[in-house]
Amino acid sequence: MNATLMDLLDLLCEGDLSTDQAAALEGLVRESEEARRLYLNAILCDGYLRFEFGAGAASPVIASPMRRARWRYAALAVAIVLAVGLSMLTVPRGPEPAIRPSVNEAPVAMLSDISRDVVFADAPHAVGTDLMPGVIALKAGTAQVVFHSGAVVDLAGPCRFEMTGANRGRLSEGALHAFVNDRAHGFAVDGPDGVRVVDLGTRFMMRVDDGRTRVAVIEGTVETRIENQMIRLTAGQGVNRQGDAWVVTDANQSGIAGMDDHVRFLTFGPPVLRAGVLEDSHHLFVLRERANYRLRKTQSAGVVGSGSFSRGNVRSGTIPAGTCVDSYLLHFDAEGDTSESKATLDALIIFARPILGVIAFDGIVEADATFGAPDVQYEADTTRGIEQEDTFAIGPDGRTLRVHLTGWRPDELRVLVASEPAASQADHVNHRAAGAEDSTPGEHP
Repeated sequence: MNATLMDLLDLLCEGDLSTDQAAALEGLVRESEEARRLYLNAILCDGYLRFEFGAGAASPVIASPMRRARWRYAALAVAIVLAVGLSMLTVPRGPEPAIRPSVNEAPVAMLSDISRDVVFADAPHAVGTDLMPGVIALKAGTAQVVFHSGAVVDLAGPCRFEMTGANRGRLSEGALHAFVNDRAHGFAVDGPDGVRVVDLGTRFMMRVDDGRTRVAVIEGTVETRIENQMIRLTAGQGVNRQGDAWVVTDANQSGIAGMDDHVRFLTFGPPVLRAGVLEDSHHLFVLRERANYRLRKTQSAGVVGSGSFSRGNVRSGTIPAGTCVDSYLLHFDAEGDTSESKATLDALIIFARPILGVIAFDGIVEADATFGAPDVQYEADTTRGIEQEDTFAIGPDGRTLRVHLTGWRPDELRVLVASEPAASQADHVNHRAAGAEDSTPGEHP
């Protein structure tokens, strides 16, 4: 019911609700107290944004699960404030209680979104549910929590996250993706090993796997407090525990010599990478999946050599067995609904070593087992890759990659780069005539 209700509220606030849909919405609102509350919150929030930003303001209601523009996060925080205020006005006042409830017994957040495949570890939760301090646990799927402070946290199952206050939480298992605005400055997440991440107004990811904590900063700055030390991380940096030591990594240490402002480097990936997980209309995400990986058999290299390439202009090749490669996944997923309007992105990356090949048109799914990150689950969607209008170019230096992408659907390219020593490996790429089919990608060793 919630997914249908959210879609109808979205259409209502956009002014696109048909007569039949209006009747369906009226039926839902009449039958459910929860639906009436969500309806009222949506209308109030829509009116607030139109009053503040003009009649052209976009609808603030929650989009379909895990497909929403970033501006909606702020709108959801507004909805919480309105909902709290509304409840104070509309709930009949009874006699004053003999003992006032403690602050900790008040809701600290709201469940603002769930994926269609979400499985909660305990009883199911409905979108719009107020969340008290305590644990929210997922067996599968994704859920979004908006704190009363304005901080937004996307959770990916299996995951165990505890809300410990109105602007803080604790991640003991799984992964989260946090968006923190100025109002939520200081939002903190604790992890195992005495780790605390204090957000200074940014966007970051955090993963806990088998007690191992990793933090990656996408935008802005965070302070990572570990035991008795404090490590300040900026965009493109991450920290993880290796043995008894905490190690800071960044793009330069991961084989990337340079990138423009439209590129965001990830020191690790989300547990599940699919549409809606890394939405951003202005940035291309780059994840190094494997490092110094030795091929056991000859592999398809996709497109090889310098030049400009599209679906109608390719030059295929292979990489011989015994070659050591680094693999990078480039991922672009524009925000919101791109079915009627598209976002475009131009980005540049300079790798430290020669590019051996780019898999962009066919074979990305088949290459996941060989070149994909072992701790990332990829979509088994054979349409993954880039679209007809998309292009990329490998520079004459063999290390520079430029991409031009459109946002009709998520775009992906897998770039295979020579590990050390680079010079001899670049000479071993077997070029084939344009239009020839790629060899079958190899199996995971």
